[in-house]
Amino acid sequence: MKVDITLGYNYGYSWYTEKGISVKGFIYDPGGTPMRRTALAAYFRDADTETALLARLQQANGIFAVVIHREDIVYCATDRTRTFPLFYSLDQDVLRISDVVELAAPGTLQLDQEAKEEFLYTGYVTGARTLLQGVRQVQAGACLVAAQGQLNEHSYHYYIAEVALEGSFDTLSVQLAGLLDEVGQRLVKALDGRTAVLPLSGGYDSRLIAVLLKKQGYTKVICFTYGIPSSPDVRMSARVAAQLQFPWHFIAYTPQLVGDFLHTPEFGAYLPFVVNGTSALFTQDYFAVRHLVKESLIPQDAVIVPGHTGDFIAGGHLEAGLTEDNVAPRLLQRHYAFRAGNKQSFLPRIHLPVVPAQPYEYFENWNLKERQSKFIINSNRIYEFWGKEHLIPLWDKELILFFQNLSWEHKWGRKLFDHIVFRHFFEPFGVAFPKKHYPFLLQKMAGARNRMRRVVFSDPVNFKLIARSFLKDRRLALGWSNKEVNINSIQTAWYIAWLEEQLGRQD
Repeated sequence: MKVDITLGYNYGYSWYTEKGISVKGFIYDPGGTPMRRTALAAYFRDADTETALLARLQQANGIFAVVIHREDIVYCATDRTRTFPLFYSLDQDVLRISDVVELAAPGTLQLDQEAKEEFLYTGYVTGARTLLQGVRQVQAGACLVAAQGQLNEHSYHYYIAEVALEGSFDTLSVQLAGLLDEVGQRLVKALDGRTAVLPLSGGYDSRLIAVLLKKQGYTKVICFTYGIPSSPDVRMSARVAAQLQFPWHFIAYTPQLVGDFLHTPEFGAYLPFVVNGTSALFTQDYFAVRHLVKESLIPQDAVIVPGHTGDFIAGGHLEAGLTEDNVAPRLLQRHYAFRAGNKQSFLPRIHLPVVPAQPYEYFENWNLKERQSKFIINSNRIYEFWGKEHLIPLWDKELILFFQNLSWEHKWGRKLFDHIVFRHFFEPFGVAFPKKHYPFLLQKMAGARNRMRRVVFSDPVNFKLIARSFLKDRRLALGWSNKEVNINSIQTAWYIAWLEEQLGRQD
């Protein structure tokens, strides 16, 4: 079997290759110091068998991808959230591996029609398939093993309880507070003196990151938010930054800022990088980060630290009434939402792991493997494209394991998470506003709340402005409504039209 490995994306984080091992990102050592480049390659070099490698992957705490090419075997692995995508194909005894989906394709690029339809409904391609025929992706928390012309993918992590956490609410509260302090300590070590740049919204997750840094005495912090000036998120973000005494920038999304971005060389380079055959085109932070970089408002070596995704691990995506029979239909209803129509044909695409679990665990595991990894975490491509590394402290391995082992009772309504965040972090630093919060009630009323926000305050980011460029482009014949904009459905439809045009030019 011939092996062709091409690793071409070096935005933000760069690939490092040494003696047949290519690595990207970092893993914390037992003392909480990040291992990069040579040290990271050495971490995997010692794993000389498949069993040993899977054990190393399970132990790893960090964001990384690794490709190992030994005499007659190849391994490819991503971290638990697929921070850095990897693609592969096997055709006529040639194994192609790349972080660029097109370079992993065997021969002429062809659109996978079933994957295309799913992409239009979800904004990502589920499972191991991609938008290109014959090209597959290494999934989150998985390792591809290629040997003797055979390919096998092994999942080394499921977001399913391994050992149920025991103890009272108070005991678990103390444990979680301690874990979050350790997360803050590791975050500071990973920053290594560089400026942390926080996309600070009005929510709890990014606020928690800000407080973790404040509690650790880390002063090299810059906060920013964006959108329209009257947005409640803007006011809350400014209030939090002021209380914590962190510099704060607001980037107004105006026609002058956004401009005719769709036809710029920059966006032309960004487009294939962010989608990469799998994930939705993401523009939300694009203009803000571009502005911060071009106006030199943040240092060249700044690190972006978003709040992904405390809401998920806390239990905020759980649904009541889940059973083994309705998990897949519920996932279909919730996540295949970019388009109206009959979605039943996608039901066979929703695969649940063949391991013992509670229905809500299957529900969360699918969310992590698919939406969180391919939609939320993939949005970090924006930061990388503008030359910045990113850190994702709320996806720290120890937090993941804590919450996957936490019972439904403590996760439902974000019960434990919100209690700890307010009592141990927000209140001591004076950012516990709004003072009254009702997470369980909000969980039950989420649909009504979101409908109310659309009526009272429908577009805090100014998505309508961004959408105009896509809607005016000749590739789309979409209708325009001034009342509501589903930016995700517009962008995915535009991208598919663009991709079909590009593939048609091959001839």
